[in-house]
Amino acid sequence: MVRRLPDPRVQLLSVHELQGVGDEGTVLTIRAWDAPVTTYQAAVVRTGRLVSLVLLEKRGTGPSKVDPILDLATAAVTKLCGSAVAADEPGECALAPEAKRITPPPSNSAVGMLQVIDLPPFPGADEPWVGVNPTKATTNAAATRCDNTKFTGKAMKKARTRTFVIPGAKLPTEFGLTETTGRLPNKAAAKKFVNGVRDRVGSCTDDDLTVTVKQLGDRTSGDEEVTWWRIDTEVSDTRTFTQLMAIARRGRTVAQVGFTPAAASHSPRAVSTRWPFGH
Repeated sequence: MVRRLPDPRVQLLSVHELQGVGDEGTVLTIRAWDAPVTTYQAAVVRTGRLVSLVLLEKRGTGPSKVDPILDLATAAVTKLCGSAVAADEPGECALAPEAKRITPPPSNSAVGMLQVIDLPPFPGADEPWVGVNPTKATTNAAATRCDNTKFTGKAMKKARTRTFVIPGAKLPTEFGLTETTGRLPNKAAAKKFVNGVRDRVGSCTDDDLTVTVKQLGDRTSGDEEVTWWRIDTEVSDTRTFTQLMAIARRGRTVAQVGFTPAAASHSPRAVSTRWPFGH
């Protein structure tokens, strides 16, 4: 029996569009973080006037491949092919099935930015994330002392910033995640913006010996690119201030995500699990 999904602890991992399976179909991969951690994959497929729903449940945090749910959705649609209200061509209602990863559907608020459902839970905090409403990015809390990135100036358009916190959790006051986004006149300007952040972070340790920078990852796919780092600053002999930061570009749109975790536990997943542009 599939248990009820506990909404405050659910994270959307991916969305796939099904092609060659009925007239249209979608696969959602969702992880429920309450113990025991469980990953769900739900495939909804339409053929003609018939709709089929297939659900897979898997315990643990391991990767969930889309092929098994694709095979089940294809089998379900194939069994419906003989119906008079299925696809017009019964023999083609499940032809060359394929699953293509797509951008999640837009939310009702903060369109184009991260949503609560995108964020994994923070270790040791049982309460859910809460996101404030986006505001004009006159300041940028996602920036670090290494890059000091600003989303202002005449060339930057539609610059917005949004912060996520966990109210009620026993966490330091500096804890939180911020995303700032904006749009530049063209892709060349956006690439220059992103490269500027990379250069400033890369030279940060040359200018400040109290700072340690570790690049955690770098990815480019088509017209998208993202790089993320961990930046540690020695505040005193016994205390180090940690920030996780990512800079990303899609076309001429740029985004920066900054995460300040609790001192005792660092979770890079919060900035690297999903693309920073959200929904």
